[in-house]
Formats: sequence, structure tokens, C-alpha cells
Amino acid sequence: MECTPVFRNGICYTYAGFIGPGHGAEAHSRTSSAIRSLLGLVPPVARIIRDGQEEEILIEELQVGDMVRVKPGENSPVDGTITEGVAVIDESMITGEPIPSTNRK
Repeated sequence: MECTPVFRNGICYTYAGFIGPGHGAEAHSRTSSAIRSLLGLVPPVARIIRDGQEEEILIEELQVGDMVRVKPGENSPVDGTITEGVAVIDESMITGEPIPSTNRK
């Protein structure tokens, strides 16, 4: 029996129809797992400066304009702008760059 192009295409479409959804589900599962692991890196509390005093609050209680202090070796709980000092920040999970960037103010 000779394999015609139509027969070949039929096999490809059948394969894609049966196997394709399984590959899509696997990719979705890996993506979901990666996002969950990234969310696990966010600290549950933030150290803020309010009225000249440092206090720890849950990140859900942060408000726009709060000054957050991040000490060396800690993960930043939120996105923001450096207002004072120098920081070497590992932005690899956001930018994909392998080398941490130095930020100053």
C-alpha cells in the first residue's frame, strides 16, 4: 500500500487531535507550578517606616506611598522605587537576566 499525502495528513491531524491536548495540559500544569513557586518567594510581611518608626505589617495592609525597608539578603515584598541608598537586586525572575542589577538613589 502506498502512503499518499492525504493519508499522511490524516495521520498527522489524528495524532494532533489525540495527543495535542495532553501536551497542552502538561504545559499549563508546568506554568501553574512555576507561578506558585514564584509567589512562594514573596515574604508575607513588609517592614515599613511610618512616623519615623519601623514596623512590620502584612503585605495586604501596604498602601501606595508607604516606605518599605528591605534589608540585605531579604526579598522585596513589593515593586517600588529606591528612595535612599544602593541596592543590588536580583531581577532574574522578572527580566530573565542572569546578573543582578545595581540600583541607586
